[in-house]
Amino acid sequence: MGQVIFTTDYLFKEEQWYRVFWLRYRMEHFRFSNKQEKMMRLPEGFTVNTKPLQLSDELEALYQVYRSQLDFEVSPTLRDNLFSLCFISSEEEPAFDSRVIEIRDQGKLIAAGIYDTGEESISGIINIYDPAYKKYSPGKQLILFKLKDALEQGITYFYPGYIVVGFPKFDYKLEPGEGICEIYDTVKGGWIPYSIAGIMNAEAPPMD
Repeated sequence: MGQVIFTTDYLFKEEQWYRVFWLRYRMEHFRFSNKQEKMMRLPEGFTVNTKPLQLSDELEALYQVYRSQLDFEVSPTLRDNLFSLCFISSEEEPAFDSRVIEIRDQGKLIAAGIYDTGEESISGIINIYDPAYKKYSPGKQLILFKLKDALEQGITYFYPGYIVVGFPKFDYKLEPGEGICEIYDTVKGGWIPYSIAGIMNAEAPPMD
């Protein structure tokens, strides 16, 4: 969250608490399926590029377009989303090595995926896109391009964030493959294979 690392077991939404499960993928087990490779073939005129993150008016404008169609609360600006809570860092000297994947249509920025990279892992931070391009599933595309970067960098783990029981809109993070997905069991204190049964039967941690 901003420039600090956080974790949570629950999400409060619509006057209720919902269980959260964090995900990770072991890249040694990941291979692109034919369907995923097809999804990554962009239409003519589209381009994709990864570069070090630098905030810009263009990125901020895309964030505002993306934010306008959400039915849940997010930070008012991309700068706040990425650089709030800068206790020991700043936008000029960030705490993390952040990169952005840009998808463009005839030069126009239509989607962007930001991730932090470390020695052994990549952590997905945020995906934003123009709702006018929703038919291309840009959220899923950006996850696949993050996985492509992870493979090229020889990364061990990819962390796409969390899913929320009862809110399928987060389930796009399972796109890499449920069979190679792991979830963190807070009570047992370790990573276990993902399964619907595992999620539904997992012991709930205390809500302190």
